[in-house]
Amino acid sequence: MPAKTSVLLAEQSQDLVEIITSTLKGTGIVDEIHVVQDGEEALEFIFRQGKYASGEGMTRPSLILLDVKLPKENGISVLRKIKSSPEFRSIPVVMLSSSESPVDIQSSYAEGANSYVIKPARFNDLMDRVERVVNYWIQTNALPD
Repeated sequence: MPAKTSVLLAEQSQDLVEIITSTLKGTGIVDEIHVVQDGEEALEFIFRQGKYASGEGMTRPSLILLDVKLPKENGISVLRKIKSSPEFRSIPVVMLSSSESPVDIQSSYAEGANSYVIKPARFNDLMDRVERVVNYWIQTNALPD
């Protein structure tokens, strides 16, 4: 496990942001949580552009939780850009989406997603699923520095 863990959450629904961030904090293994509301902002955060250009106080994400259906730039496009960058392609990206579309799932894996997790409708099921994802990708899985 890295010395300091950081999760980037790209999610447009404020209700889901609250549930997911609460769950991440509750794991006790995530030091920082960065939340972005759309695909454009996700790319600015990752590539240190726009309002994130200074990079001051920002930790490279240990894990990215990326919704497929983001405004401005969809999650699959964001994923493609992350995975095409030698600097960032090793960061695990978990597509966390309500979409069960075989096209979205196939496209995500084709663009390099490390995992595709469907958001369950029930609050407790979502919390459990997010906790298991984070435990695996941060505690169990060996991540590069």
